[in-house]
Amino acid sequence: MNLPNASQSWRMPDELWKKVKPFLPPDKPHPLGCHRPRVDDRKAMDAIFYRLRTGCQWKALDATWMCSGSSAHRRFQEWTRAGMFQRLWAQGLLDYDEMKGNEWEWQAMDGANRNDFKMARAILESIPIDRPKPTQEASQHLCLDNSYDYDEVGELGKEFGYTLHIRPRNEEAQVLKRQVGFKARRWVVERTHSWMNRFRSVLIRWDKKVENYLGLLHLACAFITYRATGLLG
Repeated sequence: MNLPNASQSWRMPDELWKKVKPFLPPDKPHPLGCHRPRVDDRKAMDAIFYRLRTGCQWKALDATWMCSGSSAHRRFQEWTRAGMFQRLWAQGLLDYDEMKGNEWEWQAMDGANRNDFKMARAILESIPIDRPKPTQEASQHLCLDNSYDYDEVGELGKEFGYTLHIRPRNEEAQVLKRQVGFKARRWVVERTHSWMNRFRSVLIRWDKKVENYLGLLHLACAFITYRATGLLG
């Protein structure tokens, strides 16, 4: 069964596919040499991307023009284990830095509660590209809400070379109303959450394996990053 035109528009853009191809691991021949032909990589990627956008079950891909759900799922796991999606995102960040420049001076981390602040180290260590070393001439600021107001986070900021800025969520909104020209810093987190919410497979985690969910998350981040470069229109 063919997908309607509107659904076909959710296949991976050609410009992004060109960026993906260099990161694809080489095909593994079947040990017995008698396996049916391997599904085309582009069709498998279109199926993965469609699943990322719609949040459908893998099995639902059987009704599309792309490939079966089982083939798409196997290829997705193969590429996830190879780290392909994370490397694609990292390359996107490097391309963005070359084209427009990553803004390292002001950074933001948000969304924690009274317990999740303990994930701060893992979040900072998960940055997929090398972060420039802060200096007196090129300092780096990290904006947080008051759920990160703990001594452990303060020590972490010193360890990573950040100047921390911690304030309650509603305080920044009030300053925006009172102070002309004041620039909010943490809004970029909410903006990014809004972008991520358009990918239904990461909006609600249905995947049992953490690595599978992270693979989808990295692919969504790669798409967002390359769109920000202007490559995708």
